[in-house]
Amino acid sequence: AHLHPTRAMLAAARGVMYNTRSEQTFAHQLGVRNPREVVVGIGIDELTGAGNRFREAQALTGPYLIYAGRLDEAKNVQTLIEQFIAYKELRGGDLKLVLTGHGSLRDSVARPDVIFTGVLDNQLLLDAIAGSLALCQPSLMESFSIVIMQAWMAGAPVLTHAGCAVTREHVTASGGGLMFSNLAEFTAAVDVFLSDADARERLARQGARYVREIFTWNAGLDRFEQAVTIWMQK
Repeated sequence: AHLHPTRAMLAAARGVMYNTRSEQTFAHQLGVRNPREVVVGIGIDELTGAGNRFREAQALTGPYLIYAGRLDEAKNVQTLIEQFIAYKELRGGDLKLVLTGHGSLRDSVARPDVIFTGVLDNQLLLDAIAGSLALCQPSLMESFSIVIMQAWMAGAPVLTHAGCAVTREHVTASGGGLMFSNLAEFTAAVDVFLSDADARERLARQGARYVREIFTWNAGLDRFEQAVTIWMQK
């Protein structure tokens, strides 16, 4: 995005569709201004998950946080692992961290409370998210983050890194989760998820409402048509 050819291409294109306002703002900060740009977003299906199915498959009985995606430093997963370990040293208990997906950090730590599952099929992943205390999204570089929307539709709140403008936008606009930028904030958020089921359910419900109001396929297609209409103008 910082390279001149990329910025020149975006500025010269007939039009630009952005996934989020934060992504659009980032382009503007780089000096990209296209007269035919529209924030379109992505369409999200109605989704459901059954947490008990995943718990039975993994023989899990206690509470767990979950991460879903690439297991590498580019996604800031190492920070999540470090924050979780520090939390357990402070609080103890039977809380676990479930990490799904492939990447260089797979099996990077050998602890019984950090579980690497590999890649899960779509339904089992939704089941895993549905049974969790919260989906953790520590990434600092996102343009949309579909997995956050999937978590809300599956009935789970989210815990995101405050340093990512896009995920911060989703959480702030929806009221569907909590954010952290240091151990104190991570600890406070996890304490809420563990101790307050009503708050956890409320956050998830608010997130799901946000998805259904803004990111349904019908709403997304309306914005897509609006963008194409603008592009066709002289």
